[in-house]
Amino acid sequence: MSTWAKNSEGLILTGEVISGPEVLPPRPHEETQWRKGPQAVYGAASVLAFLLLLGWKLVKRVLFFLLSTLRPVVRIIVGLASAFSLFASVLLLAISWYQNWRTDFLWESGGFFVVAIACSALLWYYDVVLINLTPEGFQVVLFQ
Repeated sequence: MSTWAKNSEGLILTGEVISGPEVLPPRPHEETQWRKGPQAVYGAASVLAFLLLLGWKLVKRVLFFLLSTLRPVVRIIVGLASAFSLFASVLLLAISWYQNWRTDFLWESGGFFVVAIACSALLWYYDVVLINLTPEGFQVVLFQ
């Protein structure tokens, strides 16, 4: 059986010659060193970072396929909501003009205009999000 002995240069392995595969006994200072100190914290942090990265890649891939599947329906619904809101804004502005510029109609017209702008921005940004979520190795072709 091999043992560790102290030398002027440090610990060395002494004893019989190892002729086959044999598990060496651990060095005395290595038994508890790996459990203490910053190495354990860095190891746990790297494992956690790896799991978060793996989870984020999985979430990105699921979102990409979900958003690309629902893209035609969402674009039509959001586009119609934007057009309806813009039409309602102009209609309420015309009613306000006939009502001698009543403030309640003006506020409602402004609200519908803000909803129309938000829906238009969402309609444009949907494709940008879809392109940014594209997994590696996929080529996205967005038809208009």
